Amino acid sequence: DRQADLLRDSIGALTTLADVPRAERTVIVIPARRVVYIETPLPPVSAAKRDALLRYAIEDKLTIDPATVHAVVLGVAASNDTTNHVIAAIDRDWLAGALRWLGDTQIEPKQAISAAELIPVGKDEWGLMLDGAHGLARRADGFAYSFDVENSAAGNSGIPDDPPFALALALKEARDHHISPSQLIVFTHDTNAAPWIATWQRVLDCPIKVAALPKARMVSTGAGNLLVGEFAPRSTGNGWRRALKPALVLIATIAVLQIAFIVIDAWRLDQRRRVLEKEMTQVFKEAFPKAQAIVDPPLQMQRNLDTMKRERGIGTTDNARLALAQVAAILNDVSASVPQRVSIREDVVSIETLVTDPAMQSALKSRVAETPDATFTRDSSNIVRVTVRVQR
Repeated sequence: DRQADLLRDSIGALTTLADVPRAERTVIVIPARRVVYIETPLPPVSAAKRDALLRYAIEDKLTIDPATVHAVVLGVAASNDTTNHVIAAIDRDWLAGALRWLGDTQIEPKQAISAAELIPVGKDEWGLMLDGAHGLARRADGFAYSFDVENSAAGNSGIPDDPPFALALALKEARDHHISPSQLIVFTHDTNAAPWIATWQRVLDCPIKVAALPKARMVSTGAGNLLVGEFAPRSTGNGWRRALKPALVLIATIAVLQIAFIVIDAWRLDQRRRVLEKEMTQVFKEAFPKAQAIVDPPLQMQRNLDTMKRERGIGTTDNARLALAQVAAILNDVSASVPQRVSIREDVVSIETLVTDPAMQSALKSRVAETPDATFTRDSSNIVRVTVRVQR
């Protein structure tokens, strides 16, 4: 953790993580011996083609089945060839098992790095850290060399008198490719001058600097992260989604019920409409048995009713106009009449006209008698009142 407290021994048996405090960001450090580094050219191609090239590079350089390896591109290698990239490879099943073990105790790491990432190193430098019989050297570009260390050591520093042969070969290879480091930083508990330093500088032909082992180090986000692709951690939004899941389920349930009620009500109204239409069609057939096509019973019923009213001189929707038309038709038969006043009240239209000729008065009276709901009155001054009442 941040205080450099050991939570799990990478070699020993699995221990419980129940008492480990949870954090917003958890970084797991994978033993360097579990990670293999290779350097291979990768042209600027799409992600799919790059994955295919990675599988080919793993099969070519490691001679193992690419399906068993999880590979991650760490970045451009410190090489004269700008297409060379540093690749970190790890056993796929081992990484999946480690993540499952953490997941069983609700620990979801956001980042997984190799132990080599904990070695601080500057530009054109190599960092070296020895752990008993195992050694690890890291370049500034992220490439790491793993090698065994002889048991013979000088003093209490844990540093052997002679440098590891694999380290000497790695430096020679770097020197041949013109990427040798300006100095080699050796991290140890004992920073005092020791006789092994001079021997190492002579054998390796490289300046040696001794530094204290870092007790703890903060790892930047994304630095050498192996949790990419299929092992990428779930997004931070999943926590919010889990917290909101009950409310979202409740809202979805209410919405589904509301839609169901709307559908049921619409179905009920549609059934009621069908029943009413059937009843109206039956009533229309009984009223007009000669009708051939029945499309809109209410509309057809209204039209037929209006036609029948007009045929019988009964008012329809425009009663006042019909009443005036009937009165005008009556007065047209009496040319000698002179209208004096017109009165329209509700369904009654009255016209007072002056008719002095007795014969015309008689003719007008006869004409009014032929019109339904029309009346004829006459006063002493020969003012005739014709009144027509329109039935609704």
